[in-house]
Amino acid sequence: MRKILFTTVNGILKPFKGKGLSKTKIGKFIYKKFFVPNKPNYIEVEGFKLYLHKGEDLLSDSLLISKEYEPIETKIIKGLVKEGDVVVDAGANIGYYTVLLSRAVGPSGKVYAFEPGKECFDLLKRNVEENGCKNVCLINKALSNEEGDIKFYVNEKDMASSSILEETSHLGKEVIVKGTTLDKEVIGEVDFMKMDIEGAELDGLLGGKSLLQTCKRMVIEVPEDRRDFEDIKQLLVENKYKIERLDEGNILCVKKE
Repeated sequence: MRKILFTTVNGILKPFKGKGLSKTKIGKFIYKKFFVPNKPNYIEVEGFKLYLHKGEDLLSDSLLISKEYEPIETKIIKGLVKEGDVVVDAGANIGYYTVLLSRAVGPSGKVYAFEPGKECFDLLKRNVEENGCKNVCLINKALSNEEGDIKFYVNEKDMASSSILEETSHLGKEVIVKGTTLDKEVIGEVDFMKMDIEGAELDGLLGGKSLLQTCKRMVIEVPEDRRDFEDIKQLLVENKYKIERLDEGNILCVKKE
């Protein structure tokens, strides 16, 4: 019965995705009353099984409604990453990109997956184990420009938007997590990095000065209107990257020959 009800509600919501229904009173009512309580625990997407957050969560809900997540970035990543590559998933969340990258690099490659939030990390670990991703190194720490304890603000209504940024403190509870740097955790040269750490990308990149010397390609979430975009752009240009905007939120960075 639960599955039938969810399928029916999902069918109603899908045509309205991205059209503002979720911001209306009726949309919020349908979502909270019927969609969230009847969500399945997992979904099969891109040929693998992914366990999801039980409550409200943008990533999980997008996968359930559309059966896809960030199609442009997914296509780019699948085209750029090859077998044997060493890659970084900075801001792994529940592991959608981690598993995708793990399959792309194969047994001879390696994936470093960073995720500071306990709830997300628990699901990340489960999804990595469920899909037999033995080439993944899981790191339950926040990326920054230095090591040490960091305040982390957990958004319980959208786990994917939890952040170390103090301006997000009003969104949820404060916890203390371990902070680290890319250069501390990642050994050797890197072929590709995906970075989405909810506004802390500049600090994350500053903690990876050695990585930026060798990493060939990156996809980074940083909207053009964000206040630190120019600082990030300057850092990338100084490290000889060509920058191309993929969409409103993400840029593709390719190391110049």
